[in-house]
Amino acid sequence: MKFFVVLSIFVFVFASVEAQTRKDRDRSGYKRIEELERIKLIEALSMDEETTLRFFARRNEHREEMHKLYQQSDELLETIDAVLKSDSKSKDEAELKKLLDLYLSNEKRKQEEKRSFLLSLHEILATDQVLRFVIFEKKFREEMRRILWKERRKH
Repeated sequence: MKFFVVLSIFVFVFASVEAQTRKDRDRSGYKRIEELERIKLIEALSMDEETTLRFFARRNEHREEMHKLYQQSDELLETIDAVLKSDSKSKDEAELKKLLDLYLSNEKRKQEEKRSFLLSLHEILATDQVLRFVIFEKKFREEMRRILWKERRKH
């Protein structure tokens, strides 16, 4: 019995350490991608040092706000899923409409945040740089998706 308890504790500690190591590795890869994106973005937009600092400060604020909105969206979708899966045969139509309205409102806030962010960039960047930024984001995401897909296929 004592052996079983010690073995269980050992397995639990080992699993925790392994999970943390894997999490750190994943975070490390994400940080490398972010750094690559930063370097390529500075190059693509031909920004000087002051502009770079102001741009990334604004972009970080935007990303934090978008992260919050996506979290709210995920929580709302989980709530909607739970309501739809509930055993209650007569789901309240008013409640379902309210959930749909909340979801659509959240989607609208995401679009408004993106629009507001892009418009605010005019304080920092020239119009052609804002447009290059929009194109860069799309192409960079596509390239990362393509690379990740290719890596998955290898394994």
